[in-house]
Amino acid sequence: MVLAVAKGRKRDGLIKSTNIFDLGFKFFDLFAIVWLLVILASLGGLSLKWLPIVKMTSLGVNRYHHAFCMPEILRMTLFTKEVTIEWGDCDEAGIVFYPNYFYWFDCTFQGLLRSRGLSQRDIRHKLKGVTPLVDVGATFRSPGAYDDVITIEAGEIEWFERRFKVPYTVKCGDRVLATGHELRAWAQYKEEGGIKGANVPDEFKAYFK
Repeated sequence: MVLAVAKGRKRDGLIKSTNIFDLGFKFFDLFAIVWLLVILASLGGLSLKWLPIVKMTSLGVNRYHHAFCMPEILRMTLFTKEVTIEWGDCDEAGIVFYPNYFYWFDCTFQGLLRSRGLSQRDIRHKLKGVTPLVDVGATFRSPGAYDDVITIEAGEIEWFERRFKVPYTVKCGDRVLATGHELRAWAQYKEEGGIKGANVPDEFKAYFK
């Protein structure tokens, strides 16, 4: 017995109806195609911040919506810093005290600059600028503990007109401890004192190509 979810209608003497199993297969095909595109894009090195997620209920497909995905593991690394977790880096539970991750992000950024022949002094004197931090975030995935040797990887920089975003991945071996980012602005010194926002110069961007 075929269960139909749409009323049949006559066309050239035939009854045309829609079968719920046909609908299921059609949805499955659409779902598979969407995720195949996602996989192909990932293999191509594209950064996917938002992915289409299908919300399912026992009654079938409820609706499509977008869910913010966990920060991705870096596919391209510009610089890697190695750190041994010391006793003073840990809290009473014996795991890394979370503010240390933000300190390590900053240290890794400074190391990235030096690996490209730059330092904060060079940025100030050569490029007449500074890179103040305006936003920082992290997602903690597994704990780090005393004596662990970890690596902090700085990924490919995302450029904006007046800001740039540096992504980070913290690992202990193959295990991911945390992922995060720093959003930094470009600013220049004013003659009367203080700093003001400015466009990120191409000369600075060129150091990271």
